[in-house]
Amino acid sequence: VMPVAVRDFCIPDDQALLMDMIRRGEEPPDLLIGVGRKTHWPLARARMQLGSRAVLLMKPSLPAFFFDLCLVPEHDRLLWEYRVLRTQGMLGPNVQGQRDPSQGVILLGGVSQHFSWDSMAVAETVRGIVEQAPNVDWTVCDSPRSPTELGTALQLPGNARFVHWRDCSGDWLSQQLSQVDQVWVSADSASMLYEAVASCALVGVIELPSSKSLRNNKLQRGIDLLLEKRRLGVVAQGRLDQQRLVRDPLQEHIR
Repeated sequence: VMPVAVRDFCIPDDQALLMDMIRRGEEPPDLLIGVGRKTHWPLARARMQLGSRAVLLMKPSLPAFFFDLCLVPEHDRLLWEYRVLRTQGMLGPNVQGQRDPSQGVILLGGVSQHFSWDSMAVAETVRGIVEQAPNVDWTVCDSPRSPTELGTALQLPGNARFVHWRDCSGDWLSQQLSQVDQVWVSADSASMLYEAVASCALVGVIELPSSKSLRNNKLQRGIDLLLEKRRLGVVAQGRLDQQRLVRDPLQEHIR
């Protein structure tokens, strides 16, 4: 077993530190891993100057040959696939735990460039989800993109409670996904959606009208792929536990 040393750089804040390391001629790292659009050029530059291998965990804004490998979600469009490994959605944690069939969570996003958002319509959908599963205790949580009127629009039955995202700890979502048996996520919340699919919970998507054509809506393309594989349920098909969904966790980080 080879020993591994890991050092984190926050680009652009620590970019000067990285460049100083290059100038001092320190032992170069074997592997550079970057995520976030602001890391693309510094990562490519460090690769060229250090001779290290570089892996980018997202769609590149530079030609892919600037890196040794790019892990790109399958819903992102690229002009070429050179040095690209496709992933099912974003890479994220895979949290397992003892699941309680009497517990469910509904995760709501908000205004985005990919979908049209109507707080009243979403609130009505949420109420329908809660009412059709009266034996489940639901926790409904918004997100930083949620409009302020969403909390007011949510008129929840007695088997549901609303939690504001500001009142949640940093590991709240991971804890929920390791415990609940059913999860609904609004279509605009891609990261939460794929994190939910990576768990062993039953997952449904609260569909929203696309604000773009399907060709230009990469999030909807990703949702459609998950629907084809029966990894997602939809509201029109009723309760999640009656939709014969694939329950195996998505383990892209292990693959």
